[in-house]
Amino acid sequence: MKAIKLIYLLPIIFLFSCEKEEKALPMIEIVEITNIDGRHITVKCNVINEGSSFVTGRGVVWGEDGAQRLNNNEGEKFAGIGAGEFTVSFTVDKMIVEIPLGCSHWTNCPDKARWRSHYAVRAYAINKHGTAYSKRVHFTPKPK
Repeated sequence: MKAIKLIYLLPIIFLFSCEKEEKALPMIEIVEITNIDGRHITVKCNVINEGSSFVTGRGVVWGEDGAQRLNNNEGEKFAGIGAGEFTVSFTVDKMIVEIPLGCSHWTNCPDKARWRSHYAVRAYAINKHGTAYSKRVHFTPKPK
């Protein structure tokens, strides 16, 4: 009789003795945009915490509109693995300028031209539990 009770108790003991795996995403931030030189942008990022597993990918995504996610962007740049700071440089594809009447080119009236290309960039970090994103940082590229 004691053996039968023990057989019933073993699965219960096993169930309560197993630790549940923590499923935390990484924490990532954009530290600063250090360079807006024409269409060339440099972004400094930091994976603050890897979450509950190793960061297997990190980088930035950018675009004019939308969510700036890995599956919805105008550009993406991979920047390695693991925690810590990293820097990414990229080039935006287009710049739209509104040229005022009477100007043949924006360089003739640089103070009156209106730059209409507005971009946003987000950093990302991936671990086995998913992808985490930083807050969006907006910028407007301008020619030199």
